[in-house]
Amino acid sequence: GKSDKAVRVVDPAEARTAIQRMKEENEKQRKMQPASVGKGGAWWLADERPDKLHGELWEQPRSEWNMTLLGEMAGEGTGWTYPLKDESRRSFAGLLPSFFTEEEFSTF
Repeated sequence: GKSDKAVRVVDPAEARTAIQRMKEENEKQRKMQPASVGKGGAWWLADERPDKLHGELWEQPRSEWNMTLLGEMAGEGTGWTYPLKDESRRSFAGLLPSFFTEEEFSTF
């Protein structure tokens, strides 16, 4: 089947000129925009971070929120570790290695 789309063959020199014009226009636009700096001082964080709600903490402390981690509920000696533990953002990643025995693993 034949396409209904219009096709225009562009001379390579014309294409290079158009690309150069677009680059110049983009650079001009970029220079006109004020440099944005985020709350952390870095341009890539510009206006992306929320306000800190509790002094230097992003979130309400979990002690005030009555939030207990699973590893804390399980108690000492259970093997729980927290490779990621960011109290200021209330962000945690708990790890309990070898919860299952080798025999239990083989059933999966």
